Amino acid sequence: MPNPTISVILVNWNTRDLLLQCIRSIKSDCEGIETEIIVSDNASIDGSADAVLKEFPEIKVLKNQENLGFAKGNNVAIRQSRGDFICLVNTDVEIIKGCFPGLLRYMRDNPSAGITGPQALNADQQVQITARKDVGFLNSFARIFWIDILFPSLTWYSQKKLEEVDALAGCFWMIRREALEQIGLLDEDFFFYGEDRDYCKRMRLAGWKVIFNPDFKIFHYEAGSSKARPFHYYMQLERAFLQYWKKYHGKSSTLVYYLFRIVYHLVRYTTNMGANVLSLKMNTERKSKALRSWYCIRILTGFEKKVDMSFQTENSIV
Repeated sequence: MPNPTISVILVNWNTRDLLLQCIRSIKSDCEGIETEIIVSDNASIDGSADAVLKEFPEIKVLKNQENLGFAKGNNVAIRQSRGDFICLVNTDVEIIKGCFPGLLRYMRDNPSAGITGPQALNADQQVQITARKDVGFLNSFARIFWIDILFPSLTWYSQKKLEEVDALAGCFWMIRREALEQIGLLDEDFFFYGEDRDYCKRMRLAGWKVIFNPDFKIFHYEAGSSKARPFHYYMQLERAFLQYWKKYHGKSSTLVYYLFRIVYHLVRYTTNMGANVLSLKMNTERKSKALRSWYCIRILTGFEKKVDMSFQTENSIV
C-alpha cells in the first residue's frame, strides 16, 4: 500500500477517555487525508489499549511492557510510521476543525519548515504559552525576579502571529519526514519534559525552521500528571531544565545556572512563606509552592541525593 500522508502518534498511559476523545477529533479533522494513527501504550492498566482496538480496530496499538516515558514511547511508534509527515499529539488534546489540513498545507508550501505547531487553547479558550524562547542567562535571570512579567518577550513569543520560534511545546507537532530522518529521533535521556525543547534545538541547529502557526488551533486540557500530582511534576520539570542546560553548555556555565536555579527557588520560597506570615493565615497553595521550592533547593545544593519519581507509576499522560 502507498505510504500515508500523515502518521499521527499518541503516547498513552492510563488516559483512556482522553485518548478516545482525541482519536475521534483526529479522525474527524483528517477526513480526505491519507492518515495512519499509531498508539504507543506505556503499559496502561485502565484498559486503554483494548478500548482503542474495540472502537477503532484499524488503528495500530503498540503495547509496551513498561512505562517507557514520553520520548522513548514516541520513538517506538515513529520507527513504525510511514507518513510523509509525523504528528506527535498528546492524548489530552482535542483537535479544532481545520488544524491538520491547514498545517499540512503550510508545510507543503514552506519546504524549509521542519516542525510546525498550532495555537493551543485551555478549555476556557484562553491561549496557552507554547511558543518559547530558548533558555539563556538573560531570561533565566529575568525569571528569578519576575522581570519577564514586565518584558514577556524575554521568555516567550506573542502566541498570536505566524513566526519562526526557538521552541514549541510538544503537545502537538507536525514534523517533516525529511527533517526527522536528518536529525534522528527524540533524545531518550529525557524521560518526561525537556525533550521538546531539545528536539527543537536540534532541528534549528540542522538548519530547519520551527514554526508557530496560530491560524490553526487545538484544545489542550493538560489533564495528565501535571494536574494529578503537581509536586512531582515540578520536580521532573526542574530535572529537565538542568538536563537540557548540561547538554548544551559547558561545565562552568552549568555551575552558574545551578546558582540561578537556587536563587530562583529561594526567592519563591521566601515570598510564599512571607505572604503567609503577613496574611496571618496559612494559604494551602502558597505553602505547597514554598515546599516544592525548598525541596528543589535541597536537591540543587546536594542535601537531597535523589529525586522522588514515584509519580511515574501513577496516572499520567505518559
